[in-house]
Order: sequence, then C-alpha cells, then structure tokens
Amino acid sequence: MPSTPLHTVAVPDRTRQQPTIITIGDGPAFQPVLDWLRTVESEGQLSHYPTLQNALQALDSAAKLPDIAIVFRSWCDEHPQTLVQRFIGRMFFQRVICCEGPLCTSEARTHQLWPVAFRTTPASAPARIALHLHQLRSSQAPLSPLAAAEDVFASEATATALPWFKPSSSLRTFVLIGDPVLRETALHLFRDCGVRAESGDGEILRLLAASSAAVPDCVVVDADEPHEMQSELLQLKHRGVHLFALTGFPGAVRPEWATELLDKTELPLQLSCLSWATGGRRL
Repeated sequence: MPSTPLHTVAVPDRTRQQPTIITIGDGPAFQPVLDWLRTVESEGQLSHYPTLQNALQALDSAAKLPDIAIVFRSWCDEHPQTLVQRFIGRMFFQRVICCEGPLCTSEARTHQLWPVAFRTTPASAPARIALHLHQLRSSQAPLSPLAAAEDVFASEATATALPWFKPSSSLRTFVLIGDPVLRETALHLFRDCGVRAESGDGEILRLLAASSAAVPDCVVVDADEPHEMQSELLQLKHRGVHLFALTGFPGAVRPEWATELLDKTELPLQLSCLSWATGGRRL
C-alpha cells in the first residue's frame, strides 16, 4: 500500500542524503507530536502509514529502509505480537521510536512487546526525535534494540547538551532530592544545560525562600520521597517559581504544588523539552 505523504521539506542540494521519517498510527494523545513533526525543520521527508501492517507491506518492497520510524501506540495490544516482532526484525539496525499513550503506562514488565530502547511518551517524543536526527547528522550508530534501560538513559543524557538548546546561565535551580545518585544526576543534567544548580535540604530551601533576592527560579523535588514541605512549595509556585516534581511511577498525578511532572526514567529528554517562562528560553 503506498504511503500518504504528510509533509516534504524543501532542502538545498547536499552531498549527504537527507533523512527519511515514517509515522505509523495516530490518536488524540499524539497530535502534538504530529504537529511538531510537520513544523520542525528536519531537512527530510515525512510519510505516514495508518497501521503497522501497511508499513510492513511498504517496507517489504522498499529499495531503502527509512532512517527513523515512529510508531504511535494507543493501548497495550494495539499491534499484534507477530507484526511487532516482524517490524523490529526489519528495522533492527535503523532507528525506531514507539510513542505510547496513557493506556500503555500500566503495562506489566513481562508483557512488554517493544524494547525499552524504543519506548517513549508523547511528552518526550520531540526531544527523542531531535536527538535521533542529530545522531544521524553526526553519523552516530543507533542504540541496539537489546540495550538495557541504563544504556538508554546514558545515551539520552546528551539531549540536554545538544547544540540547538540555548544556555540559560542566568537561571538558578535548587534540587531537593534525598537519593544521592538521583540528586547528582539531576545536578549534572541541569549544569549541562548551563543552568546554575545547587542542592540542599528543606531547611536550606526555606532560608532561600525567605529572601526575595535568593529565591531560586526553579525547584526540582523528588515526589516519590516523603517530605513535609507541601505548603512551602505551593507558596513558591504562587510566587512564580517553577517547581518540577520527579516520579518513577507511571500514571502518577501531578502534585498541586508542581508546575510540571517529569518521569525519572526519561529525565534527560523531558528536561530538554521544557520551556522556561523566564525569557521564554528552552533548556
């Protein structure tokens, strides 16, 4: 079945072949990702297939595989296992993104059909696509579908330092995280963005909040840890401070005091997607 072109970007003549991207499926949860794809200057060609079966039929007769395939998955068993395995085998050495809707967040570990190296959320999808495009231009090999979760996280940590994200050295971030590994990881990611980041306990944050000159622009809080600062955090939010709650639980509800709810497992990607109200800058 022939593809239905969504958008073709006019590009200048260059010796390097421009990337090709295909999307498969759709759904309301993925509309922002599709809108972003239609407007981003990806210097390539974007085509769409309604189903995984349609895409496989096209790939079987294609002279060249696409550089990036983006599969939109609305619920756990939307795509038959046989088709998923066949598609993964066909695209094993290419770049695949499986963008999953809210109904997929409760999927059990033993029921995962898509490799962890492929899976992402609509919130992180634009940054992951941008990272893949950057890696293609830099001639970097994609992660293997067999990569473990920690390998994926380490690879995506470069997303916060990509050349098109402007430094935000005038912004100050306070990290309120008890776990030392997560705290140091968050500090490292923010500093890679050019953001001045510091950490401390709740008492230090209270002291900073008491001074209008020392109050941070952003506070990062581990929402999975027990703490007794909900009222102080809510006051900071009302004062215009950006409060980011980190969670490792799929489907968690954003706390009342938080401006954004970020997934710990996709923290590098989600940080690179954030739009700062201060000056309208991006990380």
